[in-house]
Amino acid sequence: MTESLDQYARLALVEKLLQLRKTMPVSYRPPRDSYSPFDPEDLVIEQLDIVSTRLKLVFERFGLKSGKKRLQKVLKTGKDNRLWELEEPPWHSGDYGLVVLLNELIDNYVFAYAESDDVSGSSSMEYYQLLRVLRNLEGSLAITRAYPREESEFHTMVESILACTFPKLRNKPSLTTAIKNFFPDTGIPEARTLIEYKYIKERKQIPERVDEIFADFIGYKNSEWTNIVYVIYETERFVPEEKWRDQLKKLKETEVVVVRGIPTQEASA
Repeated sequence: MTESLDQYARLALVEKLLQLRKTMPVSYRPPRDSYSPFDPEDLVIEQLDIVSTRLKLVFERFGLKSGKKRLQKVLKTGKDNRLWELEEPPWHSGDYGLVVLLNELIDNYVFAYAESDDVSGSSSMEYYQLLRVLRNLEGSLAITRAYPREESEFHTMVESILACTFPKLRNKPSLTTAIKNFFPDTGIPEARTLIEYKYIKERKQIPERVDEIFADFIGYKNSEWTNIVYVIYETERFVPEEKWRDQLKKLKETEVVVVRGIPTQEASA
């Protein structure tokens, strides 16, 4: 059970926890740099010690006895080996168990004390980080002026950006059902999210794309994946994002990101 805090204390607590969340080391085994004298695993252990110490101080400062007890329980699981790896669930396979448990502990307290669903909710911080990256795609295209000419090209461009932040990214992950296999465009295990891309270059294509989205949704609902994001690329603004949201509001755990490009002929020029 969480302790009662006033409004200002809750805001301060959530801010501290979110800051601490950003300093968490990677959850997977980092590659060794042949040019660096440091062992990357030693750096992960060092950062884990820092995060654990600071999290304890945060719980003490706000009088969260339940948080201290849960933190002690988490740290006890990694007492003999702080870099033990998980085998289950599939989306955490190979991750450092202690990093995952600390992340979940922080996320749970952010969820419990945050007043806005925009800060935290049923989804992880990685999911909100993913949405931030996707919503910045339009700005990235404006900087590079490299506008996709077809859906497959847009798919490749987005994955090349996402892979920098989500190294476990899976291209065309297979979803097996009793009847057939489904292959969404991208899977982000860190955020337990599937991504599907839709490319629209003419207004008359919109009804067809909407039908495709509803058809996709039936096959993509899978216990391994919590969220589905549809990234819609329009060569010019055909429909506001709000209209897309209203059209797809019946699809739960679904988010829409609309990216406006420029007409194909202008990109070619």
